[in-house]
Parts: sequence; structure tokens; C-alpha cells
Amino acid sequence: MDKIFARLLHLRTDDAHEDALRIMLELGIQAVDAEEGSLLILDRPTQCLVFVMTAGDMLSESALKGQQVAMGEGLTGMAARTGDVQVGAPASASVQHAMHHGQKPPTQLIAAPMRAGKDLVGVLTAATYAPGRQFSTDQVRMFERVATLAGLVIPEWQRLRSGSK
Repeated sequence: MDKIFARLLHLRTDDAHEDALRIMLELGIQAVDAEEGSLLILDRPTQCLVFVMTAGDMLSESALKGQQVAMGEGLTGMAARTGDVQVGAPASASVQHAMHHGQKPPTQLIAAPMRAGKDLVGVLTAATYAPGRQFSTDQVRMFERVATLAGLVIPEWQRLRSGSK
């Protein structure tokens, strides 16, 4: 049934949880009219956020996947540290973006913490490259809801990936 589901929705994996997370990421990006976004998972031992998935641009996914953001660094790290959605111009010098979009970094970013209960599990981001573009309060609120939903899926996805029962 999972393979039929994946085929009908044009998904790339046989992992229903990963597919659900990708759908949520894509919905979040569309809800805020952004060009791309990423899902970062908290690596507890290092206390860093790791890019595991990017949607909107395949060049960005290959460039970002595996990169890390320290807790408190830039808007993404601040969202993780404070537990609050952060919106503004990205300020993380450690993240190396793909060479596209006119060779420019995003102009605006939303970074929303993802939680499983009270535990931080990661951060969901949406980025725009449009000059002067601002996200509305309603868009930020909707993106925060998508991040909340994604946070509920992540622990089960991690558990299944690690082979734990």
C-alpha cells in the first residue's frame, strides 16, 4: 500500500514518514509563497541542526544536505535556541548555499522550531530570494503550524530509520 501511495503522489521513497515530511515541507513553502525551504534535524550529541531535506530547488538540496548550523547561530539556530519562530534576513555565514538565484543568498527566511511534545527535534525553514519581499503575519502563523505538524512525525521517522522497534 505504501508503494501505491508513493506512486500516486509522485513521491521518491518507500518511506511513508519521509514522504510525509517532504509533503509538509512543500506545503509550508507554498503556504508562504517562498522559493525553497529546508528541514533540519537536531543532532543531540553535537547540539547542531543538520540539513536533511530541502524542497523547491534540487541544486539547493545537494548543496545544503549534511551541513550543520549551531544552536543560536543565525535565524535557524535562534529558532532552535529560543523555541520561537524567527523571521528576517538570514545571517548564518557557515551555511554554503548553491550557486544559483543570481549567486545571492536568500533575502528573507522563516525559521520555525519543530517539537515533539516539549522536546525540540529540529527547525523548518522557508526562504525567498525576491528583493524587498516580506512574509505576512498570517503566512508566518501558517508556517509555524506546518512545523508543529512535522515535529510530530520526526520521532517516529528517526525511530524507524535507526532500526528501533
